[in-house]
Amino acid sequence: MIDKIQVILYSGNTFTFKNDALKTASPTRYLKAQTSQVPNEEGMYTVFSSKVLNPNEKHLQFNIKGQSLELVYFGKAGGFNSKGGIIKQGLHGRINNVVSDSSRRHKDMARAKYWKFIMDELDIPVFHVFYLPMKNAKAHEDTIYQYLNVNQLTYPILNKQLGRSKKN
Repeated sequence: MIDKIQVILYSGNTFTFKNDALKTASPTRYLKAQTSQVPNEEGMYTVFSSKVLNPNEKHLQFNIKGQSLELVYFGKAGGFNSKGGIIKQGLHGRINNVVSDSSRRHKDMARAKYWKFIMDELDIPVFHVFYLPMKNAKAHEDTIYQYLNVNQLTYPILNKQLGRSKKN
């Protein structure tokens, strides 16, 4: 799993989503501005918290440019669905789309507003988002899920559990 994440970290690009910037800006407009250079093509992205939330979950901790960050989400954009159909929404569209979180009773909330909500709830100052356009992003994502499942490791806090109980 770590090697798959590192590919995105060291080969991709990055932007930040800063909670203090949202005091004077709309979260949706702010995210759109931050993602203006993100291509709308197939790829992977990861979201890291500047605040370490679960210090005992070492598999989620990364030292990036001398800063301890925690992986809070990984995901893919574009590619193919399970029936072989093409998913046209690329990285830019996916990052700026909506998200649902049944545990917090949010349905189709703009991702920017959702990130703001999570940052406020958990007192996170900054999300660092790394993205990498790549082919076969679904296989890359599946490998990370498989590693977590086989080793019964805790998922990043914002990833869906894919049938596992919430405590894992």
